[in-house]
Amino acid sequence: MDGGDLLPISKKDLSIYYWFHEEDDWGIEGVSKWPTKICSNLKEYLNQLILLTPLTEAEIEESLKGCTVIITPTFVKIKNDIRAKEGLSPLTLEEWEKN
Repeated sequence: MDGGDLLPISKKDLSIYYWFHEEDDWGIEGVSKWPTKICSNLKEYLNQLILLTPLTEAEIEESLKGCTVIITPTFVKIKNDIRAKEGLSPLTLEEWEKN
């Protein structure tokens, strides 16, 4: 497989490993370095993806640079459900695209 790194899952115990494509070519070209185990199962891995601290406004702005944001009807529905819980009126798809 050309290109990027992988997150293989062990069939034996469902552990997840980080396979760095430039170093962890175990069994290929004489390399004997194994991928690094990063967690014991998928649930543990997913829990690691949760941010422990909220992003700052500056971090959010920086991450959005060069991003494309697509507003879909489903997104508008979800956001309007949140707005309704906060006592705010719903917005239309067109209004969301302007904001």
